[in-house]
Amino acid sequence: MPSDLNIHHIKQTFVKQYSQFYCGLACLASIVKYYGGETTQEKLREQSGTTLNGTSLLGLYQAAQNLGFDVAGYEAETKNLKELKEPVILHILKDEKLEHFVVCYGFENSKFTIGDPGWGITQYAEEELAAVWKSKALLKLVPGKNFVTKKNESQSKRKWFLQLIKDDYPVLGIAAFLGIVISSLSLATAIFSQKLIDQILPGKDIRTLVFGVIIFGTILLARSLISYVRGIFLVRQSKEMNTRLISNFFGKLLYLPKPFFDSTSTGDMVARMNDAQRIQRAVVQLSSQVVIDVMIVLVSAGYIFFYSVSTGFISLFSIPIFELLAWRYNRRVIAAQRNVMQSYAATESKYIDTITGVKTIKTFHRENLFAKVVNTVYEFFMQKVFELGLLGAKINLWISAASAMLLTGIISWSAYLVLNTKSCWDR
Repeated sequence: MPSDLNIHHIKQTFVKQYSQFYCGLACLASIVKYYGGETTQEKLREQSGTTLNGTSLLGLYQAAQNLGFDVAGYEAETKNLKELKEPVILHILKDEKLEHFVVCYGFENSKFTIGDPGWGITQYAEEELAAVWKSKALLKLVPGKNFVTKKNESQSKRKWFLQLIKDDYPVLGIAAFLGIVISSLSLATAIFSQKLIDQILPGKDIRTLVFGVIIFGTILLARSLISYVRGIFLVRQSKEMNTRLISNFFGKLLYLPKPFFDSTSTGDMVARMNDAQRIQRAVVQLSSQVVIDVMIVLVSAGYIFFYSVSTGFISLFSIPIFELLAWRYNRRVIAAQRNVMQSYAATESKYIDTITGVKTIKTFHRENLFAKVVNTVYEFFMQKVFELGLLGAKINLWISAASAMLLTGIISWSAYLVLNTKSCWDR
């Protein structure tokens, strides 16, 4: 468990609210992450009964219990907060009229460290906190025996994923095998080009040239045919998996209690249904394309080792370099992608809810107001897309730079071997 007032850990685990009604959910999500767990504000909304009016202290209490916390509600004074060793959720009043939730992490150097989901990590003097903490209400949360850490959550997600694609094993296996065959046939272009330049054209061997062109063309046609067959298998898998996901989602949706529908907009539910397509694309990427990429690396490495062992070892040096880049940017990419998905869902939800309620909007002449709201939400979504794009461009720059240096090194070393009359077997 993290030490008292570990500011770095607090900042790493702090969660900002992405809706004006989600301050309580963001506070609870921050404490979950603080103790090594993982959750989302969407999940907590369902567990806490959050509505468009926000979350009640009772709703947070019940949601925290569902997450495995030992929860207790108290009325206290600032002097009691100084003695606490665990983060707690405080119910405060901002600007003397807006109810709000914040996380109090502790007291140090005459200041309270406060996580405000609408602002960030900040510090309050005792008098400042007392001025806004008028209700004196707090929730104390301590992980219980049923609290699920991120490690256990990852294992649960892995089991869920494997169960999800269980019915698709045969189709995905065939698609992956065909992808490997396609990748292997793709090497024919490189091999034929080498033989053409090094042997066939210098030797003016017309018979071999014609025979090679026929074989090369046959391989390309076979690759196209196999790609077509693989595409059919993937389309079939996409149809069946999306049908299962939507059927499972909608079947469970109808059995949820009515308060859930009262507190959830139509747009949010539609956005969740559209997540099925993203899940299906991720399944294909993980189960098929990754296998193909690994095989391409292995075959290419074997081909290079066949010609020069030393050059092969130089090429393998690229693996730790790219692994380092992946490790460095992995969390940032995941966070940026999650922000894009969440903002996309919010945008889609706002569009649908606005169109659904257009009669009411026109009745009260609020077209201009809702147009501004929708534009604001969409601009926020595009900002997240822009940030993800910038991160992708930065990663591509490092990958391109690393690739350029490695390729330059391999070519230089190969040229050195040739100039020193080394044979292709490094004799």
